Amino acid sequence: MSRTLIALVAALAFGALAACTSDDPVPLAQEPEVEADTSSTSLEAFSSRSGVVIVKDFERIGTVSGRYGSSVEVQSMRLTDVASGEAEYGMVVRTSEGRGGLDRSGRSFVDADELGAIAEGIQYLRALDPTDRPLGDFEANFLTRGRLEISVFTSSDGATLASVESGAPFGVSAFLTLEALAEMEALVSSARTQLDSLQSE
Repeated sequence: MSRTLIALVAALAFGALAACTSDDPVPLAQEPEVEADTSSTSLEAFSSRSGVVIVKDFERIGTVSGRYGSSVEVQSMRLTDVASGEAEYGMVVRTSEGRGGLDRSGRSFVDADELGAIAEGIQYLRALDPTDRPLGDFEANFLTRGRLEISVFTSSDGATLASVESGAPFGVSAFLTLEALAEMEALVSSARTQLDSLQSE
């Protein structure tokens, strides 16, 4: 069974568990945020520099709501080494899932040079026609260096859904309709435009 289908089953079971809780559930502590391998992107390597001051400038571009209480948030980011004046640009994608007071979140960093490929990848995934596949079901995936994984797949009821997973190796997935995936594509494009403008200054 693929990672995406396993995550979908877990999300459905999670929702059922939350629905069975009492009207006044005892608040549960939020689980710590799952974060991607810190050596995988230029952003993370830059932020790990020691002996210097690193300034992080960031802005929330927007949030997309998904199924089963999940969501995807996109932030643009610039890191600056104040000693050398060097800067690194990119994006942070944060995924959240949870209902009934049970929350998990993860994040993955994306370097600026990957943003165009992400937008093109999402366009391709959205355009896939399930009726044109050689077998009954399908799954297609796009993976970044920071382990952000965007997938489109056929669900158990025959519908085509998307998932966005961040925070590998213990990823947190948000499940989106194709319309919501298009909203995420627009957020990525907005972040790219903003960062291109900053880099040209």
